[in-house]
Parts: sequence; structure tokens; C-alpha cells
Amino acid sequence: MQRAFYGLAFKEAFVDKRGTEFQAWFVKIAGHAFGADFEEVRPYGAQGDLKCDGLRRSTGGMFQCYAPDRFDDKRTIPKIRTDFVGAVTHWRDFIKIWHFIHNDRNGLSPEVTRCLAELGQHHVPVQLEPWSEPELRTLTLGLDLHQLEDLFGPRAGLPALENVDFEGLKPIIDAIARKEPDPNASLTPPSQKKVENNRLSADAADLLRLGRRKEARVEDYINKMVRPDVGERIA
Repeated sequence: MQRAFYGLAFKEAFVDKRGTEFQAWFVKIAGHAFGADFEEVRPYGAQGDLKCDGLRRSTGGMFQCYAPDRFDDKRTIPKIRTDFVGAVTHWRDFIKIWHFIHNDRNGLSPEVTRCLAELGQHHVPVQLEPWSEPELRTLTLGLDLHQLEDLFGPRAGLPALENVDFEGLKPIIDAIARKEPDPNASLTPPSQKKVENNRLSADAADLLRLGRRKEARVEDYINKMVRPDVGERIA
């Protein structure tokens, strides 16, 4: 259950973070995932970072992050060429793989993809590997729970859900009851088909299923309320 919450937290962070914030987030993930094998390279004076945001010693891997407010071929392609050629120049005795870390959820454009392929052909044996949501998600959700907590903060686990009691439900019920009802809200729990049609993530689907484990307890709480209109107000 906690990993489902962390899956949603990852998705939100991946989409929202930009620029140096995205870079710092990736460096923290890589530090947890690779441990002492990973080393952050920070800008230093006039020399900058020598076109490297971090390196992995065991693989000869170098990481360069790019997360602009908007992806544009006219800016992205020169950025890739400058950063890659600079990395090969400055780290020629070390670099074996150049990882281009980006958060373009729509995927790289054909022109950017061609640029990466051409650079790879002209700089054999250095490999070019673009990393985006699938690679970062696998890397992140493979971390231990205490590492995920360091990245995203604590999330409720199954024991916490199982221990939900009436006292814990009361403030939630009260808050929902004070809200104006949505006239277009669905009156039935979402079916699996609806989950698929709305393209909800596996994490969101898992949390919907887990939430129903306590559906009977919420109904029991409402049925035992002194005020009989509470259930209708929430619905």
C-alpha cells in the first residue's frame, strides 16, 4: 500500500519539478539507488560542473539533467550537443555512458532522437541513453521504504488503514459533510472498466481497492450517528 502512495508521489514530482529542482531531485534518487558508487558533481566557480551533474564510477556513467518549462527542439538540440560534446571532452578518460535525464512525458521528438543517434555514431564507443519517466520510476520505486520516505515524506501503510476507528473517521466525515455536493458526481464505486477508461495509474487503482476495505466501517459509522441526515449530506 505504501508503495502505491509513493508511486503517485513520484508521478507528481516527475511532472512538477523543473530546472535545478529536478536536477537536485534526481541526484538524491541516484544517491539512494547507487550509494557510494554515485557522486554528485556541483558547479564550482568559473569551471562550472564540466558538463556533468553526477557520475557512477562502476559503469563510467555520466548523468546530465534537463527539465525546462517547455521542450523545444530549437533549444533542446543545441543543449544536448553542447553538454554531450563537453562531457566527452572533459571526461574522455572516464566516460562510457552518457545518460540524458529529462522529464518530457510525451517522449523526445524525432529530431531530438535523431540528434542523439548521430552523436552516438560519431563518438563510439560512448553510449547515449536517454532516461525519462519509466527508467526513473523503476529506479525510484526499487528503493527501500525508508529511502522513499526521505524523498517524499511518510505515507500510511496497511496497518494504519486496518487501525482506522470511529474517532479517526469523525473529522473526515465532518469535513466531507460540510462540502457542497457535486451534482455530477458518480453514485457508484468505479468499476475496473471505468478505471481503465479513465487511464488511472496502477497505483491509483490499488488505492481505490484498498479504500473499499473500510467502506463497511464508514457505513457503520454513519448508521450509528445521532443525526440521521449525515449520510445524505455526505452523499
